[in-house]
Amino acid sequence: MASGNPTMQLDPKYDDYDFPTTSPTPQSGHPGHTTPEQDAAVHQLRMMLEQAGYTKNLDTLTMLRFLRARKFNVELAKQMFTDCEKWRKEFGGGVDRLVQTFEYTEKPKVLEYYTQYYHKTDKARLLPSPTLSLLPRS
Repeated sequence: MASGNPTMQLDPKYDDYDFPTTSPTPQSGHPGHTTPEQDAAVHQLRMMLEQAGYTKNLDTLTMLRFLRARKFNVELAKQMFTDCEKWRKEFGGGVDRLVQTFEYTEKPKVLEYYTQYYHKTDKARLLPSPTLSLLPRS
């Protein structure tokens, strides 16, 4: 079972977050609710990926996501991560580049017909997990 103390050990070399890093509901394998074995799996996966030449996306939250998807089997999580990174480079000339260069020329026309509302945020839009809704204009 996960530890009762909802904290997560962060490594400043990899982890620099500007949002909460502890899962709001205690679930084993989620941020702040990991066992020592799960923490060791995060470290092992990260070291294996570094040895394979990966330098990006090695933060603790990403490692946990891939490990949970493969029931903390480090070898399977490594394969899933490498497949994902390969896809990110191949798709559309590179997903990271695509996101930076994407031109949303239709946005003014869409906003003409749909209004935007942000939910689950405070007045300064500072609460986690904001949801954007587009509603038809009347």
